[in-house]
Amino acid sequence: MSIVLSVRNLLRREYAFLADPLYYALLLAGLAAWFMPEPGLRMAWHVLLLKALTEELLFRVLFQESVTTVLRRRRGHVPSLGPFSLPNIIVSGCFAVLHLLAQDSVFALLTLLPSLLFGLA
Repeated sequence: MSIVLSVRNLLRREYAFLADPLYYALLLAGLAAWFMPEPGLRMAWHVLLLKALTEELLFRVLFQESVTTVLRRRRGHVPSLGPFSLPNIIVSGCFAVLHLLAQDSVFALLTLLPSLLFGLA
């Protein structure tokens, strides 16, 4: 019984952002990108969703969590700049820079703000 309660408490902490209305507002705000001029890339919806999911898993789950772990071990805490943690800023910057390889600079830089906001969750 205590294992079930431990898992339940862990899930509540790790996925607490799912109860936050701001998270859903930011997800809906991401739909605004569909009304912007196209960067010249045509892609099927399922491919686009797969790419977005893969990006989020790589950058948020692997990269951001790794940077957070390293900073906690070395400094004992995770520095932040206002509401944004240093790992979120680093990962979002890398995310935007890597988009420069595939997109025009304007569209690549437009990924920075949503990336910072999603990193808050």
